[in-house]
Amino acid sequence: MDTSIRSGRAQALVSWAAAVLLLSLILWLSGALPLSALDDVLSVGAAASALVVFVLISSEVRRHEPWTGVTLVLGITGMTLVLAGDALQHVFFHSLAAGDPNRGTIWAVVFALRDWLGNGLFYASLILLGGLLVREGRRWVGALALANGVLGYLDLAFASVLGLPPHTNFLLVVVWEVVLGLTWWRQGSRVDVPRSSLMAGREQMADGRGIQAGESAARS
Repeated sequence: MDTSIRSGRAQALVSWAAAVLLLSLILWLSGALPLSALDDVLSVGAAASALVVFVLISSEVRRHEPWTGVTLVLGITGMTLVLAGDALQHVFFHSLAAGDPNRGTIWAVVFALRDWLGNGLFYASLILLGGLLVREGRRWVGALALANGVLGYLDLAFASVLGLPPHTNFLLVVVWEVVLGLTWWRQGSRVDVPRSSLMAGREQMADGRGIQAGESAARS
């Protein structure tokens, strides 16, 4: 199989795996899935896989410098802060005593690192990335990235007031990762079609040359 085919399908599998992890995290946070023993795995896995997907799709708009560089810096910084917040959250839930006087301060730092700074920067990177993808003609993927960024800021502003479950807005990120995986898989399939046609053409040419050689030998 051609390298470009393997690459496109591998990227699709990574995107779909990220979607599964993120969906599992959302369901766990909403109480729909009793996965308390896997909370750290889901938090870290969802953030890390989303970062990998983000870097992969950003590499496809490299020619739009310096905006691509700004997008990558915002996205990588944001997700790094999210991971740092998740690490501090682990300390909060698993290492602090219930009566520790620092619990309130640590939780405030967790929220600021992960939600306001980390997710806030990531939402900005999604808006920039969406604009670049739309300019590339990838309207569906770009529009979903833009919508995710805008919805993320709305979630930060109004989710607690409306009493929504944590990270409900990330359901649209799941959709984005699924759609993105489909586009990568189809790209690999489109690469495979011309390659198959080329091989078939070469075989036909080889058969034709063999027939011509046979006819020449018969005449002689």
